[in-house]
Amino acid sequence: MKYTWLVEKYLDGELKGEVLRDFELEILKNPEVAEEVERVRSLDAFSRKHYAILTSTQDLLEDPEKMPYSIEESSLNNDLESLKIQKINESDPDYQDFKKKVKAISLQNYFKVTTKK
Repeated sequence: MKYTWLVEKYLDGELKGEVLRDFELEILKNPEVAEEVERVRSLDAFSRKHYAILTSTQDLLEDPEKMPYSIEESSLNNDLESLKIQKINESDPDYQDFKKKVKAISLQNYFKVTTKK
């Protein structure tokens, strides 16, 4: 809205004298200006409230550098061990099935390419 900067100055108490009087008359005459004043006032109040909450709770947050480690080393080692790549057992039926499917797809792709030539 074109009055936003005036509204901000008005709410901050920066308008004086005749400019202040004219703007207050405009608020009374023009519902759009009155709505803008309320919108900016509400937004400002909301921002101030949440800033106060944020800054008041800042001291409640712990510094991660000073926090004790909550994971035991043995638990971490067990998790890391389970993530290691395991050797594939070639006699495993799932492996044999996978190998056949890869070979079949490779042959299909080969025949598609050679028949196009």
